[in-house]
Amino acid sequence: MTTPVSGVGATPPTSPAASSSSDGIDLGGGINSNTFLQLLVAQLSHQDPMNPTDSSTYITQEAQFSMVQSMNSLAKQNAAILQSQQMLEATSFIGKNVTFVDANGVQNVGVVSSASPGSNGALVRVGDSQVPISSITSVFAATSSAPTS
Repeated sequence: MTTPVSGVGATPPTSPAASSSSDGIDLGGGINSNTFLQLLVAQLSHQDPMNPTDSSTYITQEAQFSMVQSMNSLAKQNAAILQSQQMLEATSFIGKNVTFVDANGVQNVGVVSSASPGSNGALVRVGDSQVPISSITSVFAATSSAPTS
């Protein structure tokens, strides 16, 4: 039977935010690919030679690790696709009148003059305001009159 490994190396555990490194893929919760491999090597080197761990256990762990890496990669790709779609939507509003709700809950109307990426999604410039596309409630042609509320 294997004995639990209390620590790998001489370094103390770190917080999740501090464990992200360029050496490995961050798996969340402070574990990256290098940490996983260090733990796997530690398990192998500290197992009981008279009662070794079944090799299928390690294969299962590696498969789970590969799945997590694939899911992280897929999540990053999905985030990039979402940002591209939001920018495409935002640029389609340029030159059009939009109705939007500002941060104070007031409904405004104006013409979109530009679009830019933001930290929480695409933004459009309406007059002097940067408006998240999620705040836009309607879009209509700039030549038509604004809807009445």
